[in-house]
Amino acid sequence: MVDLVIITLLDKDGTEIGDFELPARMKVSELSVKIEEALKAMNSDKYSEISNLKLLYEDAPLSAKDTLYIKEIWDGSFLKLAY
Repeated sequence: MVDLVIITLLDKDGTEIGDFELPARMKVSELSVKIEEALKAMNSDKYSEISNLKLLYEDAPLSAKDTLYIKEIWDGSFLKLAY
């Protein structure tokens, strides 16, 4: 059973933010909040204004009810941020 996946996060302009170990079974609505909090902790100057973060996979927004597991987003995948 897959519980954690390593995903590369891309900023809204496509630049790489870094690799993150994310829970595969957490709903995107909750995962987005956790990612938002982590980004603000990493770089409060750049990300302090983020709110209502959306996650895109292959340029399509993930639904709030989705999980990475359900969408089959595994290690080595990329998620792009929209905010």
